Amino acid sequence: MNKAQLKQYCSLEKEIAELKELRQTYIDKIFHSPLPDGMPRAKGAHSDPVGNTATKIVDLTALINEKLDILAAVLIEIENAIDSLPPEERRLMRKRYIENKKWEVICVEMNYCWRQVHYFHSAALKKIAF
Repeated sequence: MNKAQLKQYCSLEKEIAELKELRQTYIDKIFHSPLPDGMPRAKGAHSDPVGNTATKIVDLTALINEKLDILAAVLIEIENAIDSLPPEERRLMRKRYIENKKWEVICVEMNYCWRQVHYFHSAALKKIAF
């Protein structure tokens, strides 16, 4: 695990939230699709527009679920790497990469000077590198 992988945590959380919202939009479309009006239709590919739309929505929802599973696996990997650290380093890494706090805020919250915080950070990165 390196800094670049750790830094993607917040953006992955946002992407997951957006995908869940999109999935819900698709699900809502299934339940709000117009019902057939009973009018005769030509035979062929467009004879069941509601069914065709529902099938596409189900397929899109399944695709979103696959993406959500992949993103969740990455988040779990990051969480596990951070959880493997000693308490102070774990606390620091959570503040930096999961809570997305600035170094100055972390220094104040942890009651350490800049140098100590960066020492802990460097040590933590070495421990979780693989």
